[in-house]
Amino acid sequence: MCWVIRPRRATEWLPVFGGVAPTVGPDAISGGLMRLGSVVAPVLRVAGAPIGFAAATLIRLIRPVASSALQLLVVSDREEQTSSDA
Repeated sequence: MCWVIRPRRATEWLPVFGGVAPTVGPDAISGGLMRLGSVVAPVLRVAGAPIGFAAATLIRLIRPVASSALQLLVVSDREEQTSSDA
C-alpha cells in the first residue's frame, strides 16, 4: 500500500492499493521484497498458471469447512486468554 495526496486537499492522504513500483531503471526501488520479486518473476511466468490452479483448488476444498475452523480458532484463543489471565 502506498499513500497519495489528494489534489484538492493537500492535508488528506488516501491509500492506493495495488500500485506497482518499478524494479529497473532510474526510478527503481530496492529492498528485500523487491529483490525477491525480481527473482521470482521469471518462475511465475512459467509456473503461474499451475500455481493459480492449485491455489484455486485448495480454496474450493477448504471453503466448506473454513467458517467452522475459524470459529474453533477463536474459541481456543479465547480459552487460552482466559486461562492466562487467571
